[in-house]
Amino acid sequence: MWIGKVIAPCYRDEDLTGMAERFRQMMRTNEFTWRWASPNSRMIRMFRTVFGIPGWEGGAREPCRLPPAAELQEFRGGLVALGVPEFDERARQTAA
Repeated sequence: MWIGKVIAPCYRDEDLTGMAERFRQMMRTNEFTWRWASPNSRMIRMFRTVFGIPGWEGGAREPCRLPPAAELQEFRGGLVALGVPEFDERARQTAA
């Protein structure tokens, strides 16, 4: 979904500079989230939790349980520090 929203318009508009910047953002995100990437479902749940996206509210078994609150704050802070506009926007929406 994210790729379709940000990469496809750059491709359509032949905006190679924009496409390169979006690719760099994806690479920075992958590098930052690597430590939480196994299993992938846990990392997705962390994204949903720190940015207030509905879903995954039910219980989960290990290894998909959320980490402690301090680690979630570290995750959120690191994502915001990446400078990805979609993360910044979501962080502003959930700050209130």
